[in-house]
Order: sequence, then C-alpha cells, then structure tokens
Amino acid sequence: MPGTLDLGGTWLIKGIDGRRGAPESFVAETVDLRTFIEAQVPGEVHLDLLRHGIIADPRVGTNALEARWVEEQYWIYRRDRRARRGCGCSVGRAGL
Repeated sequence: MPGTLDLGGTWLIKGIDGRRGAPESFVAETVDLRTFIEAQVPGEVHLDLLRHGIIADPRVGTNALEARWVEEQYWIYRRDRRARRGCGCSVGRAGL
C-alpha cells in the first residue's frame, strides 16, 4: 500500500505576473527566499496576504476591488519537505 505525505502546514508563497521569469525559476535552490511570504496550507492566498498586512480585508467595503491584482498573479508555493524513508511516497522535483 502506498504511503501518504501530509502537505499541510507552513509554506512560502510568491506572486508573479508571468512576464518576469518562468515559474520554474522560483523553485530553484538559488532563489532568494526573502522575497516570499509565509502561507498556510490548506488555506487561501487572500487570507495569507491579509495576515501579512499586504491587502485590506476583502470582505469589507470595496477592499475586494482594490485586491483584484491578487487574482491576476500566478502564485508559486514552495516548501522543503523530505519524505520518511520507506514511506513509498514520491514527489517530482519540479513540484506538484
């Protein structure tokens, strides 16, 4: 029976517009992790941005309109996680 690997927890995320670098470049080992913010998985990117004070609460007034840029980004999720030896888990190096 194949093993399972819990992917929930704290991840790093970064929004990109798709014009400045291929998404693959943001999972390279040499990427500057200071340009990412912490996010919770499972979760929702708006809540993570709200938690970091990057956007105002989109559930209040017209704040959702001001946060439309969030929906126009590609969001890169990144986490270093090693599978337990012998769990039968396999994740590709390029991500999920």
